[in-house]
Amino acid sequence: MTNPTPTSRFDEGPVPCTDPWDPGYDYEFERSGIKRADITVLPPERFTDEPMPEERKKRLRGPWYEKAREAGPRNSPIVAGRFAQVCCGWLRPPTAEELYEAVRAIDPTPRQRAVFTTWLCESPPHELLEAWADGVYTMRELVAAMYAHGWETGPRSQYLNNFAQPPGAQ
Repeated sequence: MTNPTPTSRFDEGPVPCTDPWDPGYDYEFERSGIKRADITVLPPERFTDEPMPEERKKRLRGPWYEKAREAGPRNSPIVAGRFAQVCCGWLRPPTAEELYEAVRAIDPTPRQRAVFTTWLCESPPHELLEAWADGVYTMRELVAAMYAHGWETGPRSQYLNNFAQPPGAQ
C-alpha cells in the first residue's frame, strides 16, 4: 500500500532546480545515472573572477561573517578548520596560507598538489563556497587551479559548473 501523502519533497518526484544555492539542486542529476567522475569542469573563462558579493557572504556565513572578514583570505577559518580535521596525521599539517598559494601556483610543487588535492577532495561543497566568501580564491582561480593540478574531471565538477556564466556573458 502506498502512502498518498508525500512525507518529503523526494516523494514528489524530480524537482527542477536551477538555483545552485538550493540544497536539492542536484536531485535530478543523482537520478540521471551519469557518474560524477565523468563530468569535466567548464573552462576557467566561464567563471567569474570577482569576489563573492557582500550580501551573499553575509547570508552564507551568518554570525561568523565578521570573524572571517577580520581573519583575511590567507587565514580563512573554514580552511584552517578543514585542514585541522583531515590532516591531523600529517607531519606538518597544511595551513590556509598554503592553500592560498597552491591555488595561484603556475607550476605546483608536490606539497602544493597535496594541499590542493586534500582541500578539493575532503571539503564538502559548502566549504568550497565559504572559502570563496573568505577571499581565498575566486571561482575562476579555483577552476584554473583544478586544471593546473589535474583535477578537471571529478566529483566537484558538476557542482562547480552550476556557477559558470553563460557563454559570452563576460
